[in-house]
Amino acid sequence: MRRACTLWILALLLLTVTVACQNSPSLGEVARQLRAEQSKPVESAPVTPNAEQKLAAAPIIKGDLNANEATDVEAFLKYEAAIGDLLRQEKFDELDQIADSLLSTKARFSGGVWKIHSFHAALFSPWSDYDKDAARIAHLERLKRWTRLKPDSISARVALAWGYISYGLMARGSGYANAVTEEGWKLYGERREMARATLQQASTLKAKSPEWFLAMLAVSKGEDQPKELQNLLEKSISFEPLYYSFYRDYATNLLPKWSGNEGDAEKFAEGISNRIGGTEGDIIYFEIAWELNHQSCLCDDNPGNPLARMYWPKVVKGHRAMEQKYGLSLTKLNQFTFMAARSGHADVAQEAFARIGDNWDKGIWGEKGCGYRGSRGQPAISRRQSI
Repeated sequence: MRRACTLWILALLLLTVTVACQNSPSLGEVARQLRAEQSKPVESAPVTPNAEQKLAAAPIIKGDLNANEATDVEAFLKYEAAIGDLLRQEKFDELDQIADSLLSTKARFSGGVWKIHSFHAALFSPWSDYDKDAARIAHLERLKRWTRLKPDSISARVALAWGYISYGLMARGSGYANAVTEEGWKLYGERREMARATLQQASTLKAKSPEWFLAMLAVSKGEDQPKELQNLLEKSISFEPLYYSFYRDYATNLLPKWSGNEGDAEKFAEGISNRIGGTEGDIIYFEIAWELNHQSCLCDDNPGNPLARMYWPKVVKGHRAMEQKYGLSLTKLNQFTFMAARSGHADVAQEAFARIGDNWDKGIWGEKGCGYRGSRGQPAISRRQSI
């Protein structure tokens, strides 16, 4: 009887999470939609070079540079809102002071996420109308002003490069290469080269940042030059071997939607995890597993189990190692729970759901908690219907 009940719950978990993944926008799009919904323009005048500063949309969510990821599931959003506020107000000195401190101290959130990565995530695209050319151009112009006023700022130039990359990805779309339009490829290529030129200029600066290497990896994505990309990864590792975003991005490039073959990303995950070794190697394996899970939700018509080629006990080990070394992260706990449910590990998922309680992450489960099962033993569908 107990086995039958467990199988019934597992079936509902898999059905609900799979449907959510297939019919929902990507997790990145969900996060951007949340930011867009939480912001409103100060006025409705058309965007012009002189007026665009007045159009900066301040998010309703209150920014907080001290938000605690161990106790607040919206900590990343609040932190990024605070950084976004500073950019909209063009407080470039403060932005550089924060970034310089993050770089020198290698600061992390509870759970291990590098704060400099979250800093640049906040500047990746506009907080409102992120899918509109006018908002994108206004955002880029603000970043350009930062670079002009602070010519020695590594963070300003890296942020501008990410802005070009983001704008290029908007033109390309998130689908497979053969689904991208000719115009999409053209715009993606042009904006990617703008990012590359910006990064090359930044390479002459005295200050260095792991985000420079990450942005350069992103610029090189899909170019079908594996040796050059491998060399760039090696340089990135030499600079900062524990910056796990390097490995997540590189694994993405090995997916069939970019320039790899089936199984390449999983082989890389195993190899780099063993190479780094120890606790950090296990953590990197977990991070790559989440990236593969996330990427499978972007465009696959029938993603199935994106972790089928990953070694699940090692994913579990990586999450535990992360908590033991860096503390609890509610976001990482949500990610782990989502992967457990989606890949069919019902007992692990139920235990993790109980730990989450009401701290479910909208960027992972959706605005209404689609696919989320509460901590009282109900099947997944009941939580989805009750929110």
